[in-house]
Amino acid sequence: MVSTTNTPEQNTLSTAIDRLSKTTGLVAVTKPGRGRQGPLLVLSMPGGKSRSEFVVHVSSSAGDAVAAQLAMEGDPHVLVTRHVKPDQAERYRARGVLFIDCAGNAHIRTADLYVFVKGNKPEPRPRSQGPRLLKSGGLQVMFALLSDPSLVTAPYRAIAQKAGVALGTVAGTFGDLQSAGYILDLGAKGRRLVQRGTLLKLWLTGYEQQLRPKLLVNRYHSEQPGWWLAADLEGALLGGEVAAQKMVGFLKPELVTLFARKLPEQLMLRHRLRLDPGGEVEVLVPFWGFDYPERLEGLAPPLLVYADLLLSGDGRATETAGIVYERYLARHFAED
Repeated sequence: MVSTTNTPEQNTLSTAIDRLSKTTGLVAVTKPGRGRQGPLLVLSMPGGKSRSEFVVHVSSSAGDAVAAQLAMEGDPHVLVTRHVKPDQAERYRARGVLFIDCAGNAHIRTADLYVFVKGNKPEPRPRSQGPRLLKSGGLQVMFALLSDPSLVTAPYRAIAQKAGVALGTVAGTFGDLQSAGYILDLGAKGRRLVQRGTLLKLWLTGYEQQLRPKLLVNRYHSEQPGWWLAADLEGALLGGEVAAQKMVGFLKPELVTLFARKLPEQLMLRHRLRLDPGGEVEVLVPFWGFDYPERLEGLAPPLLVYADLLLSGDGRATETAGIVYERYLARHFAED
């Protein structure tokens, strides 16, 4: 069926394929991908009919951001993960995201085949500390590297400052990235960041599930629609939908995302911002320390804008995310 290489990703893929076959009766095998692609999942009905191929992306846990990105990519992709909960399965189906999981849940759609299974529960697994790369410090280091891949050759102390983490966190994260094949040590030629597209998906999952939930300072409501368009933000930075509107247009924002440790009092008074747990203005802690051109325009880093657009779940925002990627981020992944 698949290689017996005993990595967490391979174990997840093997288990998901096995459960898919048992649940649906489909014949499922893998084969090597083309060029730099990941492995291909080949599905067919018993007897070899209706054969379909999908590029595999294995993720330790399912996330909406990665799913949205996969749905935008050209070749048919299937997300392979440990467990997709029923509400998430419905979101994936609505957005056209194909997936299989280790519990036998699945969404597969081709011209000749349709499978949708939800509600199966995964087998319990031992509690563990989880991958260090998906903890806040590791995610901040990865964010700095993905925003500026040339930073991989900088001294650890400089990277720590730009990522907003302790020096030891950089050393540990670099060790993990090297072990996982994302950093190549070229000796006298320095280091190189590789497999950036895969690393981006890993970071998106971690940002959604681990880092972003810890960043929220407060939410507010304003009686002045569009107040942020010409506001003096006094050092706060626009993110998400409002940043994207200024970067590429195309979008009518519903959520106002600001990065600031605390909103300036005068800003709150001028625009009548009042605390509201359900408000349309969210304030998040800025966690990076590097400079970038968009800061001069009062905007958060483009990678952060891209991630928050993917998380919105809105089709127009996802389209806008694609435009932001092409204009501001694609060059960082061209030499992957």
